[in-house]
Amino acid sequence: MTQGSYTGTTTISTSDTAKFFSDLNANVPVSNIVTTTCPKSASFGTVTMLTYEGATTGDISCYSSSGSPQATLYQDEQTIVDDIHAKLGTFDPA
Repeated sequence: MTQGSYTGTTTISTSDTAKFFSDLNANVPVSNIVTTTCPKSASFGTVTMLTYEGATTGDISCYSSSGSPQATLYQDEQTIVDDIHAKLGTFDPA
């Protein structure tokens, strides 16, 4: 995981990884995943995009219905990020 200039290495759950790739492979090419827009802070807004097999999604962090491919992949990604943060700690630039 790289966040800014912070880099760390850890092992993540095989079940979380398997679910993420299962959901990802069910939606290939990922560029066909319908994404929506949402208001974000100009200074702190983030965008979460996935690139897989040469295709890239729009921002999957803005979704309008749970259970959609966009929502499922974002929730998978957040589960993995939460696991990484639990093991490595959160990034603190201060």
